[in-house]
Amino acid sequence: ISQTKNLSEGGLLFGSDRKFDKGIMLKIKLRLPEFSDYVIVKAQVIDSIQLGKSDIYETRAKFVQVDQRVIQAIKRLADYE
Repeated sequence: ISQTKNLSEGGLLFGSDRKFDKGIMLKIKLRLPEFSDYVIVKAQVIDSIQLGKSDIYETRAKFVQVDQRVIQAIKRLADYE
């Protein structure tokens, strides 16, 4: 279970119920307004930090191998917000 907190052309910050090891590669499904279905991106974990004593972790990951159409859609969404 996860929730995106911050999204940019370079990567994302998301909250989840598990910790991810630094450097691990993730396949992430994103829902973007410009696409009728989910898009899948690859991202490498930069860090994953537990929030206080909760079971929630904030994970930062940078995008790798992402289609340029997806990057441009993320940029337009970030500019809109």
